[in-house]
Amino acid sequence: FEEAIQQDLKTLDLDPAYEPSIRRLAASYARLGRVEDALAATERAEELSGVSPGYLRVRVLAILGRIDDAEQILRDLKASSSAPTLGDVSMAELYSLLGKTDTALSLLDQAFEARAGDLVWIKVHPAFDSLRQHARFQDLLERMNFPD
Repeated sequence: FEEAIQQDLKTLDLDPAYEPSIRRLAASYARLGRVEDALAATERAEELSGVSPGYLRVRVLAILGRIDDAEQILRDLKASSSAPTLGDVSMAELYSLLGKTDTALSLLDQAFEARAGDLVWIKVHPAFDSLRQHARFQDLLERMNFPD
């Protein structure tokens, strides 16, 4: 994650408003326990992004272990008719980070049935680390013909 931070900081030297790098910084900082940096990057990414405000905050808070706060924001977003919706893989990521294994796996199965393109990252995405040993996750990888 330190290496990822350094690369994203180099990108931001070129374009300080490049939201994908700021979003990745937030997650990397959170993974390293750098709470203030993670939350500051989250705020900046949300300012720049009109795509999914709030969902990044759920992700970062879940990584930081602030599950109750993350779940409350997710409930509020799901209840709001004006909040954007995320695809099945992105929602599976959030539920995996929140420890909701069955929901996360069901969403990944739905994404597979819908042939969601962002499934290609599930084998390496850190949000799915807690699912890797689960039989349903291994079955999904097998159905996707991912090598061992």
